[in-house]
Amino acid sequence: MVKYLRLVLLFWLGALSGVVGQAIDSVASVPVQEKKYFLVLDKPGKVTRLRFYAGSRLNFRLTGEKRNYSAEITEVRKDAIVVYYTEIPLNQIAQITVPQRANFGRFLSGFGNGLRGVGGLFFLVGASNYFARPQDREDGRITAQSGLSAFLVGQLFRGFKKRTYKLNKNRRLKTIQII
Repeated sequence: MVKYLRLVLLFWLGALSGVVGQAIDSVASVPVQEKKYFLVLDKPGKVTRLRFYAGSRLNFRLTGEKRNYSAEITEVRKDAIVVYYTEIPLNQIAQITVPQRANFGRFLSGFGNGLRGVGGLFFLVGASNYFARPQDREDGRITAQSGLSAFLVGQLFRGFKKRTYKLNKNRRLKTIQII
């Protein structure tokens, strides 16, 4: 019994002391790290840049197509992006659409949403007054028309919600290596 206890004690001490059976190589092999990039929309002469990283959502249109694509960037390579497991060269992208970043544009977009809500409410109240109360038919018509016009003006302000950049010699799409 004592022999077995000594054997168990020997194995237990060996496991706790961190003894390894093979020496670690003095020249450790350093894994080669893959270069990482991010996507940049530049305008020559300006300091501001729009940056897109892997995981960012991108709305774009390809050259010669009418369809817009919206996808999450899986990977950014030196001259291409990868979306939906497909590599798309940067020179094939014709335009990019991004959400509005300027404060005034966001304010106008929010104001347009408010006008649409108020206009829709006034239109419903005016239309219900026009049909439900024959004695107030003229007031209902005026309320419905003003509500409809407020709704349409608010609908026009929806154009400030996003910004479209056409890629050409003045706006370039390129990648920059992350250091």
